[in-house]
Amino acid sequence: MEGRRVRGVARRGFRSCFPGSSRVSVLAAVKPSLGELRASCPDIPESVLASHLDRLGDEYFLTFPLDRVARHVQAIGGLTRENPVEVLAEPGDAGRLDFTVLAFDYPFEFSLITGTLAGQGFNILSGHVFTYRPATT
Repeated sequence: MEGRRVRGVARRGFRSCFPGSSRVSVLAAVKPSLGELRASCPDIPESVLASHLDRLGDEYFLTFPLDRVARHVQAIGGLTRENPVEVLAEPGDAGRLDFTVLAFDYPFEFSLITGTLAGQGFNILSGHVFTYRPATT
């Protein structure tokens, strides 16, 4: 899992806004520590948790709280060649659904997923794409 790139696509109508705070101080307040993530995902190897924390950008941690980050890590842990995608669906605000799609990173994947959802009648209000940075050794 370590060397593979994973993309998460989430449809959420939420964007953090913290007036008067610097981005660095806000990120320090919301990005979970390795210990916090380990407590939420005790069955996931520490190296996978550390990689998740290190390889995603700041915006990811500003977008998702710890419980969602933990669900993402657990779902990513289930990705294999035989199971290349995991979909998390949760009730959102005002009767909406929030979908998170976790999959291996392929060209045009986001447009294929959103096009399929739109073709099935879903009204996509917003989306976020997060891709792991290349691993550093």
